[in-house]
Amino acid sequence: MRSVKFILYLAVLVLLGSFFSLNSQDVVVNYGPGSICLPLFIVMAAAMMVGCLVIWAYELVAQHRLRRDNKRLNQEIKRLEHQLSTTQPNLPG
Repeated sequence: MRSVKFILYLAVLVLLGSFFSLNSQDVVVNYGPGSICLPLFIVMAAAMMVGCLVIWAYELVAQHRLRRDNKRLNQEIKRLEHQLSTTQPNLPG
């Protein structure tokens, strides 16, 4: 299993290396008061990281919302179980 992971990591590194070498031309990035000249692969990697951060933040908010809803629903279940146990007649048996 370790050798399979190593081979996969090595393949990813080779693909990244070829990606970097194929996209090494400089591009001008304009931002607010100025501009900067960077290799294309750095601009693309930065855009991908920003996208990942946005997705991570969205998932964090969604997970928080689900936990809050889960807590509220569990409280509702306990309340209804308590209500059921207090209103149910004592049946023999």
